[in-house]
Amino acid sequence: MEREWDDNDILMDDIFDAEDEFLEHVGRSVLDGAPIGSGRYRYGSGDSAYQHVKNFQTTVRSLRKKGMNDTEIAKHLQMSTSEFRSKISQNKEQIKAYEVAMAKKLKEKGMSNVAIAMRLYKDPKKESTVRNLLNEGKRRQDKIFENTENALKEELEKHRMLDVGPGIELNLGVSETRLKNVLTQMEKEGYTVHRKFAVDQYGKATNQKTTIKVLTKDDVTTKEVYDHMDEIVPAGMDHFSDDGGYSYKERKPPESVSSDRVFVRYAEDGGADKDGVIELRRGVPDISLGNANYAQVRIGVDDTHYIKGMAMYSDDIPKGYDIVVNSNRHVGTPLKDNPDPNGKTVLKKMKDDPANPFGANIQPDEKLILGRNREWTDADGVVHESCVRIVNEEGKWNDWSKNISAQMLSKQPPALAKRQLDLTYASKREQLNDILSLTNPTVKKKLLMDFADGCDSDAVHLKAYGFPGQAGKVILPITDMPANQIYAPSYQNGSEVVLVRYPHASITEIPSLTVNNNHPTAKKTLGQAIDAVGISPKTAQQLSGADFDGDTVYVIPNPHGDIRHKKQYEDLKDFDTKEQYPGYPGMKVISHAHQQKQMGVVTNLITDMTIAGATDKELVRAIKHSMVIIDSEKHKLDWKRSEQENDIRGLIEKYQVKADGSVGGASTLISRAKSKTYINQRRYKGIDPITGEKIYEETGKKNWQGKVVQETSTQMADTKDARTLISKHNSQIERIYAKYANQMKELALEARREYAKTPNLKYDPEARKIYSKEVDSLNTKLIIAKKNAPLERQALILANVAVKQYLYDNPQLKNDHGALKKLKGRTLNEKRQVTGAVKQRVKFTDREWEAVQAGAVHDSFLKDLLRNADSKQVKQLSMPHQKQTISPARKGRIEQMLSLGYTQADIAGMMDISVSAVQEVAKELR
Repeated sequence: MEREWDDNDILMDDIFDAEDEFLEHVGRSVLDGAPIGSGRYRYGSGDSAYQHVKNFQTTVRSLRKKGMNDTEIAKHLQMSTSEFRSKISQNKEQIKAYEVAMAKKLKEKGMSNVAIAMRLYKDPKKESTVRNLLNEGKRRQDKIFENTENALKEELEKHRMLDVGPGIELNLGVSETRLKNVLTQMEKEGYTVHRKFAVDQYGKATNQKTTIKVLTKDDVTTKEVYDHMDEIVPAGMDHFSDDGGYSYKERKPPESVSSDRVFVRYAEDGGADKDGVIELRRGVPDISLGNANYAQVRIGVDDTHYIKGMAMYSDDIPKGYDIVVNSNRHVGTPLKDNPDPNGKTVLKKMKDDPANPFGANIQPDEKLILGRNREWTDADGVVHESCVRIVNEEGKWNDWSKNISAQMLSKQPPALAKRQLDLTYASKREQLNDILSLTNPTVKKKLLMDFADGCDSDAVHLKAYGFPGQAGKVILPITDMPANQIYAPSYQNGSEVVLVRYPHASITEIPSLTVNNNHPTAKKTLGQAIDAVGISPKTAQQLSGADFDGDTVYVIPNPHGDIRHKKQYEDLKDFDTKEQYPGYPGMKVISHAHQQKQMGVVTNLITDMTIAGATDKELVRAIKHSMVIIDSEKHKLDWKRSEQENDIRGLIEKYQVKADGSVGGASTLISRAKSKTYINQRRYKGIDPITGEKIYEETGKKNWQGKVVQETSTQMADTKDARTLISKHNSQIERIYAKYANQMKELALEARREYAKTPNLKYDPEARKIYSKEVDSLNTKLIIAKKNAPLERQALILANVAVKQYLYDNPQLKNDHGALKKLKGRTLNEKRQVTGAVKQRVKFTDREWEAVQAGAVHDSFLKDLLRNADSKQVKQLSMPHQKQTISPARKGRIEQMLSLGYTQADIAGMMDISVSAVQEVAKELR
């Protein structure tokens, strides 16, 4: 039976099963100088949360005996001083809560106070202590209930609607049961809990949603909640508890700098060239970046406003100031207070959210690497955190996807596109062959289905292998850098590279640059930058007007000139969207949703125009409008005037005529592939074993108007033959992509046909008896893995909010499916760390895998295990005797990729083989 958590958030069965015996950490301890994080657990191992607390306290006591002070201990444990002190306080509360809960549980089992004293303290004279614990337990529970209820009521006075859905108990710092009981009591008192709201799930492709609950006063109707969902805020914004709800603390905004220390470099003084860059004086402790040279940050000012952008150190700070804000605002624009309600300011106003006043995904100090330990001590010995809050630190931009989208590749020579797509298909073919060689039928079926769904997705998104050496980099300005050069320490000095930024409109937006790693200013400013490059502001202009507040590019080596590029159109060189199409008083600013829609419209238009052979003048009109749309929400631009003056409607009527004569919308295969189409709502029924096609049946469900309910799909997903999406131009590039999409679709069908004919694992009752201990062990591991679900829901809620804000700050990612998917996955992982949602994957011992292979478990149980297992380990166990060999076909692919300039590491990663295997092939070529 699955174990349950009690009101004190302690897994009681773990405590009592332990019988006062705890597992010891095997290996070197931090006391012997071992690094924190060695081994599986940070502070030792053991079954109960209480043991981790005891291990931590034992470590601290031992380090103090060695003469270390708290600051030194915190550094040794890789924690900030404030985090360390908070941990000490929390541990005291945890120990107290443990003892109270233990005494209560033992009493309920019928033990006397003396017996409990013996159990807890091995001292019968501490009977009075036990009595106090039992009394304290009752008082504590009443206090927790009362304080939690009061905290929620206080927050409702400030916010009309509170999210109290799954995971909010973590935001508040109480148990799920306690929060549920408090909400029940509040409903009896007249408050309302609305239970019909949901947020999108992230991770694998899914249309599923996670339900949340909303708490309001009794005068707020369900319709009002629906109409004003943007007003819903998570409970715990203003209060939080670090002792299980016994007491609540008020959330305070992060420390700010004084506006007297901030110098603004306006557009007329060169600020426009470095717009988005925050320059920091070196050696000033409260604005330190730690060991990082640069980072995307937020800095509070006067507790009311904040600076956002890319921070880097500078030796060009005016006397009397510590921070320089580079802005494209004109001289005279107020720093933060403008008497004109519609007037502009240099700084942004903090949001009414003490927990997150910057509206950004701030990284906690303990999650940083180069930027951690940025604390400073004032003259009175008080420890403060740096005023600089890091959103992305140096090293994070290397994580961007390295695929190439059709948005860029379709505008390149057809031969180049074919080469990259052929490489992509060959890799997928090899993956399927690997799966077909698996020996366990249940494992094979799962991987076949995952592979098939992935191929269907690949057919829609038309992604191709990236180019050799391609990497994502954040751009920073070097004002004296020539426009044809780039500072890029990751690349060979003197080599030729091109830059690609999304959304990508035209080959005229691809600068071709020579790497100059000897540039003195860049070298001093960026040093051995891990994932940043220094470019001229003129180069940024060519990149569809990129800013320096965290915008990213893909840097691609182009030694042979394979990637086609073209000089920037003259009409775009000095085109400033904010100057040409500023908003006006009373203008309705484009909504986020509509901006996304318009960006899709103009991006598809430019793609279709390029494929159809539009003139340069026509492309300039469309590109100008795309640049306006990109900035329209962020800078409140008059995008409708741009639409009219650039005659976008005329371009649509000329270049987006479909084969059936209809005008408007995507017209070529490249733009139509991901375009939405509406189909009657249907349900999945299974797989046709002959064709491999998915079988669906319409639900027949109708809405309140009597119309059949529909759902969205894409045009590529909804066609069996990609060639039906080719435009009337019947271009070569469309035919190349149609062939690739059909290849992906056929791989998906083949995988599903194999799935349909693969038998289930046969259950053997005799094997179940032989391996009873192993099966019981697997059952326990599965229960533990599933315990993560509540924390995962909270992480999803937080990730939804963070991603929306990040896309607002980085609009170039909105139309890059790969980068967006990466962002969602990375953000979800970050929020899992915040909530403690750590999935303990099932890992099989050799003996447990023997039990699986022998049929000691039912097929359904194994499927459940696989959903929660380490997939790489499962694959290895499925092929235990299979030695890694290189087939002739795979060998040919490796030779081809080596000749194209891919590194051995590139090839190993793409083909999921070892570098040494690639090296063996490379040796034969010498």
